[in-house]
Amino acid sequence: MKDNKLKVFPILLSGGSGTRLWPVSREHYPKQLVNFIGKDSMLQTTINRLSPPLDQDNIRVVCGKEHLSEIKRQILELHISDENKIICEPCGRNTAPAILLSILEVLSKEEDAILCIFPADHVIRETKSFHEKLISAINLAKKGYIVTFGIEPNYPETGYGYIEGGEKISYDARLIKRFVEKPDKQKAEEYIKTGNFFWNSGMFVFQASVMLQEISIFAPELITKMRAFFKPGEMISLEDYAKLPNTPIDIAVMEKTKKGVVLPSNFGWSDIGTWKSLYNYLEKDENGNVLKGDIIKKKKKNSFILGHERLIAVNGLDNIIVVETKDAVFVSNMDNSADVKNIVNIKSAYHKHHPI
Repeated sequence: MKDNKLKVFPILLSGGSGTRLWPVSREHYPKQLVNFIGKDSMLQTTINRLSPPLDQDNIRVVCGKEHLSEIKRQILELHISDENKIICEPCGRNTAPAILLSILEVLSKEEDAILCIFPADHVIRETKSFHEKLISAINLAKKGYIVTFGIEPNYPETGYGYIEGGEKISYDARLIKRFVEKPDKQKAEEYIKTGNFFWNSGMFVFQASVMLQEISIFAPELITKMRAFFKPGEMISLEDYAKLPNTPIDIAVMEKTKKGVVLPSNFGWSDIGTWKSLYNYLEKDENGNVLKGDIIKKKKKNSFILGHERLIAVNGLDNIIVVETKDAVFVSNMDNSADVKNIVNIKSAYHKHHPI
C-alpha cells in the first residue's frame, strides 16, 4: 500500500445548470460562479477554504467547456496559476464520469494519489472543524477506505439524501450500511432519532487506485468507454462523451462497494440548493431579514430581498423572497421558493415556441 508520500489533489466539481437559484444563477453563469456571499464567488470560496491543509497548486476543476474562460479568470483572480488546473467535459454526464475523468487525468502524471472531491457550490461555516475532518478523511483514505462526509442532521430535512452508518472504525467513522433517497418528513424524523443517519454531502476522499478498482468492478461499461476515448490533457469529443452512462457516483459505486465509510461531520455545511437554504445560511437583521441592494422596507419580517439594478419597495409582507436582476424578477413565499426550477422550465418552453 502506498502511504504518506501520496500527493493530495482537491477535485472541484463545477457542473450544473444553475436553475434552482434563478434569476441570478443562469445556465451560462451558474451559482458556483456567482458571489452571493461576500466578494468571492462560491468557486473561489471553495478554493480558499482548502488551504492550509491542501496545496492549492494541486487543485483541479472539472467543468463544462462553456464555463472554461470564466473559471480560468476566477482562478487567476486568486493569484493561483491556471496551468493544468481545469479538466473540461464537453457535456454533463453526472458525477461518476466527472470523477473518473479526474482520476485518469491525475494518474496520467502520478503513480497514485489521494483525491478529495468537493462540489464547487457548497458552503461551510466552520473552517477549522472542516480542516480537522478533512485530515481524518485523508488518513482513512490512506488505509484504503472510500470516505464520504456525513453531515450530522439537526432538523428533519427532506431535500437531502441520507446515509445510514454501521460499525464504528477509526477517526469516529462508520462503515456505510446503506444510502437512502430523500425522505418525507416522517421518515426524516425517524432517521434523526436513531442517531445513525447523516445527510449525504456529496463530498468524498479516496485513493485514486482504490476508486479506479471499484469503478472497474461496479461500473465496467463506464470505465471501458472512458478508457477508449481518454487522452491525457485532451478534451474528449462531445459525440464520445455523450455515450458515457449518465450516472452519479453514489449509484455507480458507493451503494455497492464494501470500502465505503461515512465520517460524521458538523461544520456548518449547506449545499445552497434553494433561495430558502441561502437565506437560512446568511446572517439576518433583528427582524429576521436578509437585505442586499437598494431597498425600502416597512413592516416586513423573515424575508430575503436581493436587488441588483432597481429600487425595491416592500410593505407588510412576511416570509417572502424577492430577487431582482436587470431582465427578470422572482417573487415567492419562502417555503415554495424551490419551485423556481419549474418556472425556469416553463420560461424555456415559452421562449422555444415564442422566439423573440
